[in-house]
Amino acid sequence: MNFRLAIFAGIMTGLIGAMIGLALAKIAERRPIPRAENESIERKFAVVGGALGFGLGVVLDGIRQQKAEIEGEVEELDEQDQQV
Repeated sequence: MNFRLAIFAGIMTGLIGAMIGLALAKIAERRPIPRAENESIERKFAVVGGALGFGLGVVLDGIRQQKAEIEGEVEELDEQDQQV
């Protein structure tokens, strides 16, 4: 498994998740929320979105890599069966 690729995928989806979190924070500002709770809502949404995005990216890339490895093994077995 290529861990560099998995970390890269996690970082990229984390950035996307953070952007979505910031967008949701801007939408949430439209609702009247007491100021004390609203001060750090952008940071909270961005951190949660980034963390969820990073985790999702690493997991999905790991699944993709495992699928490619399994497909490669299946092709090798098929070639061996055809030779016999």
